[in-house]
Amino acid sequence: MDKKTILLDTLETLDFEKYLALCDDLLVINKSDLITELSNQSNRYGYWMGVYSEAKKRKSMAEDDLSLCVSREKKDFRESNKGSIRKLTANDITAHAESTSAYRELKQNLTDATYKVDLVKGLLDSMSQRHGMLVQLSANNREEAKLING
Repeated sequence: MDKKTILLDTLETLDFEKYLALCDDLLVINKSDLITELSNQSNRYGYWMGVYSEAKKRKSMAEDDLSLCVSREKKDFRESNKGSIRKLTANDITAHAESTSAYRELKQNLTDATYKVDLVKGLLDSMSQRHGMLVQLSANNREEAKLING
């Protein structure tokens, strides 16, 4: 599989257990090869920034789907209750829209999408911290080399 497919599949199946495994895999530092670690850091970060952007896009689409569902349900409920004795309040209409199975399903989709955005954001934040640690470790190694070499 290519990188795009692997990353998108990872986003699709991302849960807390996979998040923990990714943290273990992506955030380990090989202190004996800091140059390679620093060189690979920007690629890793770039790939996961793309995953983050995709996760945010999916979240935005889920928000749009939920909003459209609420609007449609409100409109349909108003139309089906035209001519009723009791006038519907905005709260009645909203309560009805939010009680439908379509709303609950789309709300769960939005919750899941938000969760994935937060997990990927956590990975990105950790990668930023990792980068800072790599820079510091590299600087420490240079200082040690200066002390040893005189």
